[in-house]
Amino acid sequence: MSKKTDLEYKEYYSYVADTVTKYSSFEIPKAKSSFQNIIQILISKKYISLTKDGFSNLLPNGIFLRNAILEFVGLEMQKNDYLEYRFTSLFSVDRHDPKVKLINKFTNDMYKVNDKYFLKYASDPVIFDYFKNKKLNNKIKIYSPDYYYRVSTNSELKHLINPREFIMTDFHVFSDNKFSEYINASIMNKKILNSFVDNKELYLNIDTNKIFYESNKDKITKMLKALKLNAIINVTSIKTHYYSIQNQYITNYYYGNKTQFANLQYDEVNGERFNIKSTKSGNFLTIIHGTPIGRVEKIFAYIYGKAIELSEINKTKPVIPNWLSPIICTLIPISKDKKIIRYCDKLSKILIKNKIRNNIDQRDLPFRTKIKDAEQQWIPYIIMLGDHELNNKNISVRDRLDNSTKINNLTKLIKIITKSIKNYPNMPQSTKRIEEYIKKGLSFE
Repeated sequence: MSKKTDLEYKEYYSYVADTVTKYSSFEIPKAKSSFQNIIQILISKKYISLTKDGFSNLLPNGIFLRNAILEFVGLEMQKNDYLEYRFTSLFSVDRHDPKVKLINKFTNDMYKVNDKYFLKYASDPVIFDYFKNKKLNNKIKIYSPDYYYRVSTNSELKHLINPREFIMTDFHVFSDNKFSEYINASIMNKKILNSFVDNKELYLNIDTNKIFYESNKDKITKMLKALKLNAIINVTSIKTHYYSIQNQYITNYYYGNKTQFANLQYDEVNGERFNIKSTKSGNFLTIIHGTPIGRVEKIFAYIYGKAIELSEINKTKPVIPNWLSPIICTLIPISKDKKIIRYCDKLSKILIKNKIRNNIDQRDLPFRTKIKDAEQQWIPYIIMLGDHELNNKNISVRDRLDNSTKINNLTKLIKIITKSIKNYPNMPQSTKRIEEYIKKGLSFE
């Protein structure tokens, strides 16, 4: 069975008109973009040939982004009462195991170690086995960000887009068959995703079957109204998968193609298949499967790619949010004068004390070369310090966002940066400079 061969009809929901009509065609605007080698910001060319063999392709900047994104998503999941779990990557299965039917969905994508053992492509087979034959409370919420693995061809070198090893932000809700939980999860999904993807560029692709859709059309319409997203609704004549309905959050990628990030599934099958029941009602629990942002590495590529796309449209420099910038400020002394170097050091300590990631470029290179290097790294603020700044106790700042150079005081700059990262994790900087201060117990006053 497949969604394509069993498709009975399609409908289109417009959130502006708040109407469901017969589907004809639907397009979200495409922005033209000449793709550039943005991945070199995260990885070097020597890693390209290793990607196909499953080696980690993340260098320090990529690791920083991964940690920042996972921290942000984790905090949002905690706000919604999800408890973080981790499950093994290697699991076993035999022909009598209920996991057999489940993994058939992923057969072409899963790493098969031998006839019995697999590497997980999704957390479903492992998490269900963990809760098999158990009675759970009326509602259990689980968040399990972890490494997953997928089979790919040797020629597939899309780096962060489709790596063989990736990090997925999976979550599950075990509920007593309440569609309201699905609506709540779909709203949470959209809210988290909107921190990375503009709502105007999102729409939903919904897969469901005729019986479920026509029985729950009012509830589904209520969900779409709450999400304020356009949606294409694909209705099959029969139930083709274990889920009764699936939400796929679709957006334009920087190639100009569409891609899926978050998704959500309402599963009325696996509770019974794995004998997972409610302690309150004794009924088999309905399971909601979801991922708030999909693969973390895919978000990296989207962030950088979209920044380039917007820069071409607006004729500006590409920028990423301050909270995702590994280094927010770089201080560049105009000369080797010891007084200027000490001034740089003093200002850097003040930035560190205010939890603003920074570095001092003291390399024996021309001043303009240092500026160029900082630009290529997309560092938001370049602080240039010379005799004028030293004598006047101020700073010259080049702001990447508006490409301007301003005379400013450090206190004002700190306020601007602090405000820009207020609602996001302020990730620590891990550089030799800061480690040195911490080890020596030096004051940042």
